[in-house]
Amino acid sequence: MTHDIDRILRPPVSGLPTTDQGRGATPARPKASAEVTGRDVAITAYAHQLTTLERAVAASPGVDAGKVDALSEALALGRYRPDAARVVDGFLRLEAQLAYAERSR
Repeated sequence: MTHDIDRILRPPVSGLPTTDQGRGATPARPKASAEVTGRDVAITAYAHQLTTLERAVAASPGVDAGKVDALSEALALGRYRPDAARVVDGFLRLEAQLAYAERSR
């Protein structure tokens, strides 16, 4: 998932050229790399985690619409009976994983 921050509507910054002088104009991108020299950029550990997560989500197989439809139908018809013990075990495993991740920071 990517976001094009140049498409976010925001008022122009005074003194910078804009791509559109109308309402919601955005500052134009610099034409030469020399215009952006001398700026320090620091990528935080959180930003690295977000990048890793973004790549994992992009690589995931996504949602199986057939399974979702089948489960929805089974629920609607009363044919699906979740195993409460399995659900609780899943939540407990998730909680343990989250607690471990929090301690590992």
